[in-house]
Amino acid sequence: MPVGRALLVLKPRYIGDAVLSLPLLDCLLAAFDSVSICASEALRPIFRDRSCGWLSPPEPGLAAVLRWRRLVAREGFHSAFLANRSFRSALQVRLAGVPVRIGHRTEARGTLLTVAVPYSSIRPEVECLLDLARACGLECSTASPVLPRLEEPDGKLRVQPGARHPWKRPPWSVLGEALSRLRIADSELELVGGPAEVESCRSFARQFCPGASIVAGKTDLDGIRGVLSSSRAFVAGDTGLVHLAAAMGVPTLAFLSPRLAPKWGWHEPTNVTLTSEASADEAAEALQRILDAT
Repeated sequence: MPVGRALLVLKPRYIGDAVLSLPLLDCLLAAFDSVSICASEALRPIFRDRSCGWLSPPEPGLAAVLRWRRLVAREGFHSAFLANRSFRSALQVRLAGVPVRIGHRTEARGTLLTVAVPYSSIRPEVECLLDLARACGLECSTASPVLPRLEEPDGKLRVQPGARHPWKRPPWSVLGEALSRLRIADSELELVGGPAEVESCRSFARQFCPGASIVAGKTDLDGIRGVLSSSRAFVAGDTGLVHLAAAMGVPTLAFLSPRLAPKWGWHEPTNVTLTSEASADEAAEALQRILDAT
């Protein structure tokens, strides 16, 4: 793959996907003269420590897509790596005239790509993303996403009871029982999440930890990154914040569905992934493990 300018196209608003793209981004930064990211501006805090350009994705509508096409053409990208697996993302890059377009062969978009890579629903997502670079001859060793830790640990165990969808939440009764068994004081707990998760935090607190503080919905992504980095440990379901915390070296416990745990879970020494069917015994043991890791 010749040097030049590369564009990394992400899913516009997904925190977890953005974090998991970091090893691919690092590989591209080492191989190309410059790399720009195409994603929502809201995700920029994740990449503040990488030297890369930024493009916002096009808004809906033909006029917006044409403006974006002209912008991309002026940038003179040689290659586009599509971490976004949608048909639309491949079509936009094809219309923008980027000569080399590398992406997974998903959503019947193979004809829009110059390098179409098979996608596995089983292999870890980081590996699937690195496959895009490897398909072009770039050497990319297996690596976990890494972000600097912004704050010193403050002793708080932070928990995200909510999620974008109910099935992505951690199992409340199991988690509540684990907190009780380990005698985690409410004063040591802080409940976090986005603005849409405030009520979930309040409900969880009423049932299991009435004295815990709630900071859900009070910070943007830049602020929540600082909050998470100061955590003694972090517990969540299938959310982007668990990826963000783990990348910063915060010990984490994540509850994922049995089907998704092998692909999307973290399995580092200080990161534990349980399935959403885990027992209270398993949850208490895992929670104790991540607390002991600090």
